Amino acid sequence: MIYTVAVLTLLASSVFCQEAPKCCTVDQWEAKESQVNGIVPTGGQSQIINVGLTLHYDSTNQRVAAEETITTKGQTYDIHVIQDFAKKIQYNIIANNCTKTVIGSFEKACVPDNLDIDQFLCSLLGHDVMPRLMGNYYFGGKAQALPFTAYQMSVQGLQVQVAVTTTGCYPVEEIILGKFGTTDVSETFNYVNITDGIKDPSVFTPPASCNSGPVKYGVHLPTGSRILRGRSFLTL
Repeated sequence: MIYTVAVLTLLASSVFCQEAPKCCTVDQWEAKESQVNGIVPTGGQSQIINVGLTLHYDSTNQRVAAEETITTKGQTYDIHVIQDFAKKIQYNIIANNCTKTVIGSFEKACVPDNLDIDQFLCSLLGHDVMPRLMGNYYFGGKAQALPFTAYQMSVQGLQVQVAVTTTGCYPVEEIILGKFGTTDVSETFNYVNITDGIKDPSVFTPPASCNSGPVKYGVHLPTGSRILRGRSFLTL
């Protein structure tokens, strides 16, 4: 009897702690994104990774792509990344070289809701803690203000802060802090020049060099913790 009650309690808590979306971005959009990533593996050397990219987000077809310029350890790399969640493959294209890694399921870019959620109970049962409203603010002067809303939450053990425009739920900024496996991570993402739609769908088509070669298992940093875009492109 006690076992049955315990199982029912866990099942009920799982449903209870599932979040409905507070707001989601539009289904298709493009933006300029900048990233500053810091990683410190246990017993390893710290590393700063600066990334500038053009982002293409398409939740209608469950795919994301980016043309990135990555600078780390005094070297700069240009890379085209395609995440095809229908095939669960990420393509990493550098010059004419293509590598493929396995990715998980697509997660739409949404800020989850925390209405009627007992955050303490959910955290005790191992579920993510739902967003806490940090406040409503605005960029610029009052006359040309851009209002945005900021939230704080816990996702897969990582502390996440998210800012989206108050109208339209367009991404503004996301900050992730914590430990991913044995690696300490700090990531900051900023978004500018956002436009609706996808101008050129060919950005999601891998080149011929991706047709051959194995699909490898990589460790994506940090898997599933992104709220505004679902996943990070960087791999360890």
